[in-house]
This record gives sequence, structure tokens and C-alpha cells, in this order.
Amino acid sequence: MGALRAVKIVRRAEFDDERPYEREFNGIRKFEPISRTHEGFVNILQVGRNEEEGYFYYVMELADPIAVADEVTRLTLSSGGNTNAGKSEPPHVGCYKPKTLASEVKTRGALPLPEVLQIAQTLARALAELHRHGLVHRDIKPSNIIVVNSAPKLADIGLVASATDSRSFVGTEGYIPPEGPGTPQADLYSLGIVLYVLATGKHHRDFPEPPADLATRPDRAQLLELTAIIHKATQTNPRDRYQTAEALLADVQRHTAGKSVKRRYSLHKAYRLSLIGAVGLTLAFAIGLFVKNQREHRAAVARANLPPWIKSGTTNPAAWQAWQRASQMGNTYTTAGLSNAIYEWQRATELDPNYVEAWSVLGVTLAIAVIEGHLPGTNVLPRAKLCAERAIAIDPAHGASYASLALCNLGLDYNFSAAEPLFRKAIQLDPAAVNLRNNFAWELLYQRRFAEAGELWKRLIAEQPQYANAHIGLAIIAYHSGLQKEALSLFDEGVRLAPDRPLWRRLRGDFLWALNQRLAAAQDLLDEVELGGFHFLDRKNDGADLRQLFKTHGPEAVLERLILLCEERQTTGAFVSGFDLARLYAHSGNVPKALQHLEIAIEERRSMIRSINVNPAFDVLRAEPRFQAALRRVHCVD
Repeated sequence: MGALRAVKIVRRAEFDDERPYEREFNGIRKFEPISRTHEGFVNILQVGRNEEEGYFYYVMELADPIAVADEVTRLTLSSGGNTNAGKSEPPHVGCYKPKTLASEVKTRGALPLPEVLQIAQTLARALAELHRHGLVHRDIKPSNIIVVNSAPKLADIGLVASATDSRSFVGTEGYIPPEGPGTPQADLYSLGIVLYVLATGKHHRDFPEPPADLATRPDRAQLLELTAIIHKATQTNPRDRYQTAEALLADVQRHTAGKSVKRRYSLHKAYRLSLIGAVGLTLAFAIGLFVKNQREHRAAVARANLPPWIKSGTTNPAAWQAWQRASQMGNTYTTAGLSNAIYEWQRATELDPNYVEAWSVLGVTLAIAVIEGHLPGTNVLPRAKLCAERAIAIDPAHGASYASLALCNLGLDYNFSAAEPLFRKAIQLDPAAVNLRNNFAWELLYQRRFAEAGELWKRLIAEQPQYANAHIGLAIIAYHSGLQKEALSLFDEGVRLAPDRPLWRRLRGDFLWALNQRLAAAQDLLDEVELGGFHFLDRKNDGADLRQLFKTHGPEAVLERLILLCEERQTTGAFVSGFDLARLYAHSGNVPKALQHLEIAIEERRSMIRSINVNPAFDVLRAEPRFQAALRRVHCVD
């Protein structure tokens, strides 16, 4: 129809978890009916969803463009000077940039106070309407407020959520209140920071620093009145802020009408102080005793009420946000999940170089990416070790960092004797940490110290019955104790508790194949592919082809085809771990190929190689001198 619109496409594949994808869609769906009811909302014109392709989209009105005359000239003139070149579409399509309050401040500096007050009224009314419908924005900042027909509108509504469904920590550092986003009071705090940026032209990180020319500004008195509103909106304690957008709007309207907001709050404060003074002497003694008796209790409450990022060991909320995102992504154990988690944990260390938890977990995640076969250890483990050592240097009492260092060292030199003291020190420093004891138990298992490993896992199950790792570990011990039926039952329970973990399908499949239960073993191989256990394969297409092959030709054909796919992808440059090929060739009975790739895996520094000491997939190799040499190289006893 010739009208220009903005379209946002949100793809499921960009999310490691279903919940944030659905949360964003639900937010759009709830916002769409009210988006056209208020002048302060960007109009949503259409929302659509394609389940088969895995995305949803929404169409919006377009923001006013920023003037980009130089860009227009560049795009519409060819190198030969032909002014007709490049004009098959309007010049502004190729160089369109939306006008936002951020771009306005960037080009104009501090905005005139009458304009700021008008913007404040529009946005306060918009928030009042949003909150009235039980929704919160969660990321109000100048770049998310677009200008349409010269009027400000709340945009970037992808983070809009129900006030009862806003638990995830999102937003932008500096605009987030101390208690975090997700409430109407948090939105008002963010709006207060926005008004500070508009009125002063300063960066939001400078808040509450006044402008340098405050003393000489002709509108100084009016700016101080607005500052009183900003101060009220940005109180640290949510109870001291405006409780509603209507209350903030009322003060902006008072200021616009020439009434003093600052004097109003000064009188209110003076009245409160006089009232306190009148009764203060009477209550002083009793209050003093109460304070003394409750001091420890208050201190404990204060610690409990600390912001979550402070509790996690950083003073930077943005670093903690990155840590939170990484934690969710890393739990998927896919290449994309681990890669994104590594990026976010690296980001957390950049935002706060003294964030010990981020350094420690970054080291562990890099090591896990190697263990799971996503990355070669020769390239990654030295970096992982530096992260663990950095964490220990920051906090020598941080137990998890020693376990992280132990995992890195095991990958680099396979020396369990040197790593064991590090594991034990980690557990001594943090005896309640489940992952530290679990990681140590796995290494004890690889040393065939079954009694010690089993005792650790039994205790973990007593504490956390749903802990899948412990069931899988106990399954391996049961198998080697001759309790095959119990082993399979434990494997099944571990898979049931963590159905999306490819490693558990891999391990159960290896044991099923060794027990000659090949139909069930092949099912686990197929599940491993579809869950992303072979990161270089296409989960959907390769998985479907292998399932069809399974139906027509059986498990041996699946194994043969899987080996061929691994070899093919390796020739195209994909990283295919020698351990994966060694395991598959061992299943097929091809001893020379299995030994060849086993030796390659050792050079890759993949510490998972130590599991050959307990994995029956490699029993076909056990009598081979080269296999015994491999065991000695990875410091495993037989």
C-alpha cells in the first residue's frame, strides 16, 4: 500500500529455553489490544505466529527518521556520478535510522525543560495505562522511546510482561532499581533516570551528578523543581518512591502549572520531623533498648535483603545479569548453549574483573565444553586454567575455583594424583556444594575406586533425590558389580530426571550395546543426535534420516551411517572428537580404527577419555597393547 512499517521477527532458535520465547510472545499478545488506545504506546498493527517455522512477528508503526542527508547522497549516487543509480526504492529505506529520545539527546544535548515536562506527562500517562492492565515494561530507557510524528512513544515492547510473570531479570544497567525490574515501581525508577538524562544531557551512569552549568543556567529554579520529582522517583527503597504513575504525573502537572513540588516535599518532611521531635524524647529510651536487642536480627535481615548481584559477589548488576543468562544457557549442554554461556560469563568478567564466581564458572564451562566434545582441549583448556587461577587469586577461599582448576589440569596432563588434592580442598571449603562432590565422584569412578564414588553419590541422592548425575554414576558401578538389572534401572531413572541431557543417552546406549540390547541402544543413539550430542550434525534432518534408516535396516545400519556422517563432517572442517569416533568404531568391532581415534582423542586433551577405563564400549580393545598404553597415558589403572 506504499506505507512504511517496522517488523520484528522473533525466532525460537534464538532462545535456548522455551520460557523466555513464550514470555515475549505472551507479552506482545497482551499488549497488542491496548497498544492503539494511548498516544504514548507504539501501535502494534499485526501479530502473527508460524509454529512450523518456529517464529512469531509483529508489525508496528514506524518511528520518524533521523535526518541522514550525507547517507542519502552516498546511497543514491553511483561511483560514476549517475544520479539515477540506486533509486529503485526511496533513499530513506536504505539508510533509515529511527528517531528516539537517545538520538535526540545525542544530537541536541539537554532538551528544553518544557519539552522534558511534556515528555514526562506523556510517558507517565502511558505507564499508568500499562500498569492499569496489569503489565510492566521492564526496560524503559531513552533508546526504547521512539518519536512518531514528533511525539514520544514507549517501544521495544518485547520485554513487556504481566506483573505476575516478570520474574526473569532483564533490563539495562543504570536504569534498573536496586531491587531489580518487573514491578510498576521499577518502571517509575527507570522513568526517573530517563528524565535525568533528558534534562541534563548527561550519561545515565552520571546520575545523580548535576550538570556542570547548574549555577548559571537561567532555568535553574525549574530544573531543581524537576530534580525533586526525579529524586522521588529514584529512591532506593521502593516504598519511598511514587507508588503509582498517576502520582508522578500529578507532580509533573503541578510543576508545569508553576507550583513548587520541591517546597511541597520540604514542608512534608518538616512536618514529619516536627512530629518525630515531639514524641522523640518520650520514646528515646525504649527505642534505644529495642535497637540494642534487635541489632543482630536487623543485620541478618539486611543481609537477606541485599540485591541478588551483591549476594553473588559483584557490585555490578549488569555483570550479574550476564551471569544469570549464562547459567540458563549452559544448562542445555548443546554447542549453542555452551557457546552462549561462555560468551556471557566472559562478559560478566569484563564488566566486573573481580567477579570471582564468573571467573570460576567460566573455567568450568570451558572445561565442560571440552569434556562434552564441542571444543578441542588443546586450544581451550589453557584458557580455562587461567580463569580458574584468576578466581583463586581473587578469593583463595572460593572452593569451586579449586575444582575448576582440577578439571582443567586433568584435561591437560591427565594426572589424577595431582588433581585429587584440589578436589578435596574444594569440598573442604564448600562442603555443601553438590557439583564439587559429583565431579570428584566421577574422577574416582574413572580410577575404579567404586566404593568411594558410590558413597558420595548415595549421599547426594539422600540430599537431592532428583539429582540425575548420581543415578547415572551409580548405574555404572552397579554394572561393574554384576548387577545389570539394577544398572539399567538406575540408567533409566537418570535419563528420566534429565531427559534433555545428551550425555546420559550416550552412556546408557554404550552399556545397552555392550549388553547386546542393540534396538534400545540405537534408540539412545538417535536421541543423542536429536538432542545435539553430535554438535556437527543437523539435529532435524540428520536425525530424521537416521530414524528412517533405523526403521528400514536396523541398529547396525544406523551405527554405520553415523560413523560415515562423522567422517564426512570432519573432512568439511567440523571439529569431530576422536573420542566420539573411537567409541562408534569400538561398537562396530573395528579395532584398528577405534585405537587410531582413541590415540587422537588423547592428543586432543579430552579428559572424557579417562572414562574408557569403565565404559564397556571399549572392552573389545582391552586386550590390545595400544589400549593398555592409552590407559597408562591417561593415568588410569586397570
